[in-house]
Amino acid sequence: FENLTLQGKTALSKISQLRKLERLATIDGLTNIPNHRHFQEILDNLIISTKDSKVPFSLLLLDIDHFKNFNDTYGHQLGDLVLKQVAKSICKNIRQSDLVARYGGEEFVVILPGIDEDTIKESAERVRKGIESLKIPSESGDLQVTVSIGGSIWFKHAEVKAKLIECADQAMYLSKEGGRNQYSEFKNQ
Repeated sequence: FENLTLQGKTALSKISQLRKLERLATIDGLTNIPNHRHFQEILDNLIISTKDSKVPFSLLLLDIDHFKNFNDTYGHQLGDLVLKQVAKSICKNIRQSDLVARYGGEEFVVILPGIDEDTIKESAERVRKGIESLKIPSESGDLQVTVSIGGSIWFKHAEVKAKLIECADQAMYLSKEGGRNQYSEFKNQ
């Protein structure tokens, strides 16, 4: 009986360890949202599931404006707080069916299932305005950050994953070149 109890405890311990490893492999430790790797897996699955049905979805790529200057001026601890607050704001301003992930550094990505050219701007503006209204507490008083957002639409702009991401990235740079703190949709050349 003791042997069975010991085996049960060992099995439960291994299950717990596997769950911790899975979380470490899929969740960004700082922002507590899915990481880049998990985003790629979810995007792959969404592409597979929409290929036959031709149901569109959209992709937003966001970059915190002047984040390097922010880190250099206020320090990395406050920079980390900004990343956490931005992630929370994005989560608060998207639908439950959407997915936000940390793309890398100060970049975030949002997958918007079922969103096409008629509603992508509305979704992006809700996210942008939510971030713009954040008050980041600091010793110097409340600070604010903004984001530049680029968007692309599956089937309209791309039918290959890498191209979809590239289109959102190009659109994000249009937002930066246009003055930052705005949304731009990819424009077919």
